[in-house]
Amino acid sequence: DMKRELHIAKHQVGQLDDLKREVYHLQRELLQEKTKVKALSEELENPMNVHRWRKLEGSDPATYEMIQKIQTLQKRLIQKTEEVVEKDLIVNEKDKLYVELKNILARQPGPEVAEQLSVYQQTLRDKDKQLKSLLSEQNMFQSKENELKFEIERLARELHDVKRKYYKMKLEEKLADTPQLPTLLKMPDKAKALVDAQKQL
Repeated sequence: DMKRELHIAKHQVGQLDDLKREVYHLQRELLQEKTKVKALSEELENPMNVHRWRKLEGSDPATYEMIQKIQTLQKRLIQKTEEVVEKDLIVNEKDKLYVELKNILARQPGPEVAEQLSVYQQTLRDKDKQLKSLLSEQNMFQSKENELKFEIERLARELHDVKRKYYKMKLEEKLADTPQLPTLLKMPDKAKALVDAQKQL
């Protein structure tokens, strides 16, 4: 009976593995799509299209370089986030398998399954090593991801400050070249319209 139960359990584990693989791939595809949607949403909320800033390459290379750096960091962050998600799924699957194998072994006492027990114990040790390795790698990715997020936030603040100074400078230049300066100064709405016009450049 013990051997029969072990055989049935092994067969069930095999079926579970197939199902897990299918679920894993579906989860991976879903998370990848969610990551892409999140990235696109952030781009719509905070557009960072380098082409819109191409004119700064000649007039303000430092700002242009900073914008490019932010874009590069954003791409790296998305890539690393996908990698972390993938590794996390793998870790979860390994952990589930570990628990299932332990439960199977717990139901198989007696010397008649000693050989099979030894095989499963070795499998568990191997999986445990893999799990620790994956967790270590995941922590490394998480740390790097946090560093990238911090860097992006810092650069975004710097970019915001640069843009504010840039718009102010362009407005001052526009007002200086406008003969109706006193009138404009008395008409804040029109001055604001000039600022908005600069933002469209």
